[in-house]
Amino acid sequence: MTYDKEQPKLSAKERKIQKIQNRIQRDNMRDAAFKHQIEMSQTFESNKDFQKMRAPFTKEFLKAYSNGFKKYMKGSWSEAKTFFEAAKELKPDDQPTSNLLQFMGGTNFVPPFDWKGYKFFQE
Repeated sequence: MTYDKEQPKLSAKERKIQKIQNRIQRDNMRDAAFKHQIEMSQTFESNKDFQKMRAPFTKEFLKAYSNGFKKYMKGSWSEAKTFFEAAKELKPDDQPTSNLLQFMGGTNFVPPFDWKGYKFFQE
């Protein structure tokens, strides 16, 4: 995950030190999450960087998107479409929502007979 934020001008040495400190902090957070020492959902609520990153997304958008994604995974694509369209009205420039609507629209919002709850992306 990356999030660009304004940084004061640092020397090359200071940037390297900061990069290492950030990597250590990320590694520590990841390790704590795997050991169930922290709950990542709480980190999304309390971490200042996550708060800035999530600022453009209203609670209404997140709820609509989440409901749509649950229906998408279950294979209820006509219901997912309704939720994703609601999310799209709240944030018209959201690319993941557009991508899912386009993908599901390719089969007229009917999942493939062998739908497993996910789409495998090939490059």
